This record gives sequence, structure tokens and C-alpha cells, in this order.
Amino acid sequence: MKCLVTGSAGFIGSHLVVELKKCGHEVIECDIRNDKDKYMERHYTEEGLDEYLKNNDIRTVTEDYLKGVDVVYHLGAASGSLYFDPIKKYNGYTLADSINVNCDGTVHLLEMCRQAGVKKFIFASTASSYVGTKCPHKEKCKLTCLNFYAATKQFGEMACKLYHEIYGMDVTILRFASVYGTKEEQKGKLANIVSQFIWDMMKDKSPELWYKGRQTRDLIYVDDVVDACIFAIRLSVGPYNVGTNVETSFIDVVAKINAVLGTTIIPRFIQPYDCMKVIQKKKVDRQLMDTSKLKALGWESKISIDDGIKRIIENIKARK
Repeated sequence: MKCLVTGSAGFIGSHLVVELKKCGHEVIECDIRNDKDKYMERHYTEEGLDEYLKNNDIRTVTEDYLKGVDVVYHLGAASGSLYFDPIKKYNGYTLADSINVNCDGTVHLLEMCRQAGVKKFIFASTASSYVGTKCPHKEKCKLTCLNFYAATKQFGEMACKLYHEIYGMDVTILRFASVYGTKEEQKGKLANIVSQFIWDMMKDKSPELWYKGRQTRDLIYVDDVVDACIFAIRLSVGPYNVGTNVETSFIDVVAKINAVLGTTIIPRFIQPYDCMKVIQKKKVDRQLMDTSKLKALGWESKISIDDGIKRIIENIKARK
């Protein structure tokens, strides 16, 4: 197939691009971070550069660029609550910029896909919409809205459903749990807590835990998420939870990292949450996805948190 991946230079997107190519698919990479240097490496001439840059922004991608594409994986977004701070910019994004990318960008991309006759549209949504709901979180539960990031993802889900209902577009919505894995350094402060703990502890630094570290997440390794994305080609609208159906506390993550490293590093307990209240009013105490819907269709995660931690540490050591 011919696949287009938005957010192709990002954490999950870059892993997905590699796997799709391994499967023999043609892949078009679409990411606003794709720049002139990357284009010149491939084409050796500036002819077509303007068109290339325009089609790497989901807000300006053209119908012609999408002609012949079978599947669009829409992972590109201002991804994480820090992008939606009403007071200060994050990575150059204001609150308005982030809403524009996630909302206007998604609708524009859907419309261009409709006009171009793209066969399948797969949308990456988030478990952030489950905050405060009963665990394990089920797809049918009433969603909550903790911050503007979750609001834009819920908007994206509704836009996908409308394009399916009104125009008959084949769409699938995936709600990702807490994704971690190798090569997450580019995310900086938005990297998963597992990766951030590993980076600190491999430098013999104590990781910082909020309160007593009893908050939990459904931690899913990036390779499992990529596998779910490829599996989603055969799925109906959804939404579908992409998680492990396992709940792990932050303090347990530290213990598991110590076990792999052979260390006894003790975390520092802090209470910094007040600084986040400009973005969201509540902290996330628990996250646990009910994954029975996807399991009944033939997909489930394979990589445990213990194995995932080992993979990240081995990858970091191999790159040194």
C-alpha cells in the first residue's frame, strides 16, 4: 500500500515509518519538522521545494499530494498539555497555535483526504480523555476534559466520525495509553515518565516523584502501539483503546529500573503540581485501559513494562 504518516518525524511516527517500510509499504513522510536540508538530501535541487514544505504541514497539505494514497495515519499534533499553556509558549507554540494545528489541521487533512479519495484514515487520540473515570477505562464511558489537549483530541474524534457519517469515509480512532520507548529524547519534558526516570537513573540521579509516587499509568511500549496502528487498517470506526490492561505506579517503575541497572537509587519526593494548574486543575491519579474490545478482534500488547525498560536501557548503551 501507499501510506502517508503525519508526525512522521515524531516519537511514535518515526517508529511507524520504519515498520511500514519493513512490511513493504510505500511511505510518504509528512511532518512540519521536515526541512529544506532533508529535501535537498533526497532531490539535490530546489525545484519543488516550496511544494514539499507546504505538504509537510497538515494545515496546507494539498489534494494532489494525497492522490493515490491508500492509508493516512494522522499522528501529527501539538501533543501534550504543555503546548496548551495560555501564558507562555512551548517549543514556539502558543495556545492558539496548538488549537489551530490540532483542530483546523485535522479537519483540513480529512477534507483533502475526502477529495483525493484516500481509502483509510487512522486517527491517533488519547487516554487523557478518561481522567477521573472508573478503572479500567472503557471506550463507551463518558469522556472528561482535563485540559485543552484532551479537548482538541476529542474534537478530532468527532470530526472523524462526522466524515464517516456524512461522507462515508473509512476512519478508525485509536486511543493511546501512556506510550514510552526508545528514541524518545526529542520529546524533552513531554517524554514518558519511564524514559525520563531511566535517563536520570543512568546518570546516577534521583528521579523526582510527585507526592508519594503512587500515581499509576497504563504503560505501553511504542512497538506495541505501532503494531496496533498497522492492525487498525482492518478495523471499523471505533474508538479502540490501545493499552496493556496493566496498571503500574511511578514508584514501581523506579524499582523496576533499579532492578535492571543493578542500582539502589532512591527517588526524591516533591510537590510541584501547583505550577501545572494554569494548564489543568487536576492531576492524573490513575490510568488503566480496558483493552478487551481490541483483544476480541485479535490484537493485544506483547511487551511487558519490565521488558520495555530493558529495551530502552540496552538501546541507550548501544548508542554510546
